[in-house]
Parts: sequence; C-alpha cells; structure tokens
Amino acid sequence: MDLVLFIYLAEVSESLSKTTGIVGYISLIAAIIITVGYMCCIDDSYTPEKTTELMGRISKTTWIVGAILLVVSTLAPSQKTVYLMGAAQAVTLVSQNEKVKDIAGKSIEILEKKMDEVLNEDLIKETKKAID
Repeated sequence: MDLVLFIYLAEVSESLSKTTGIVGYISLIAAIIITVGYMCCIDDSYTPEKTTELMGRISKTTWIVGAILLVVSTLAPSQKTVYLMGAAQAVTLVSQNEKVKDIAGKSIEILEKKMDEVLNEDLIKETKKAID
C-alpha cells in the first residue's frame, strides 16, 4: 500500500469513528423522540392512518440506522491501531525477505564478535589490576 494513502486512511479512520458515533447517538435520540410521538399518535383518532404508518416506518429506520452507525463507530480502528497494523505488516514483510535475514544474521555475528572483544579487554584490565 502506498505510504501516503496509508497515512491518509489512518487520519480518516479516526474522524470516521468519531463522526459515526456522534451521528449514531443523534439518530438514537431522534428514534426515541419519534417512537414516543408514534406511541402517542396510535390511539389518537384525529391522526390519519397514513401519518401513523409513516411515523412507524421512520421510527424503525431511525433505530436501525442509529444502531448500525454505533456499531461502525465501535469497530472503526483508531489512528494508533491503524499505525500498529501497518508496523506489524512491515515487520512481517521484512522478516520474510531473505536478503534482510542475511544482513540481520551478519549484524548479529559482528555484534557478538565486538562484545567478545570488549569482554576480553575488560577481563585483561581486571587481570592487570589484580596483578598490580
């Protein structure tokens, strides 16, 4: 994935989560208000039947939309999570590359040799101090 697109999607996922959460809560509040209004109009003999039916459909739709938006806002990853997923993917790709494995192996060998040299120098210094 192109790095620029990845960074853009990381930023968008954060705002998508917040926006859908806010709209979801507003939808559920509207659904409560519409449902209460619908319940009040069911027994009202002055309310035309089509209006009552329309309010029932709007109420159901608003409940469904609100619930879906809240689920989406919950499941949308945060910016930090998107970056962690990208880092995990990069580590996986690097670990599967044979050239990188060779370089890493050589780096470890060099590091071990240098550590042995330092340890030997420290041992020689300690021995000289003990002799003096």
